[in-house]
Amino acid sequence: MSYQQEALRGVVEDGRIKLLEQTAIPAGTLVEVTITVPMSSEQARVRQQQLLRQGIHLGGPPYPRREELHER
Repeated sequence: MSYQQEALRGVVEDGRIKLLEQTAIPAGTLVEVTITVPMSSEQARVRQQQLLRQGIHLGGPPYPRREELHER
């Protein structure tokens, strides 16, 4: 199955997305929507710090500390 990609601009009004431009996509077509919300530089900085503190979960148990590795 092949897909066609099309980027459209719109606004959210009363919980619904209102397109700002016309499209030839047939009614009933399943679409995927990505929302872009502008942030102030302070909001972006706080969000980045949260992500850095959270870290990346690699799926395994906690790795031993450096001291534990040298005790073996």
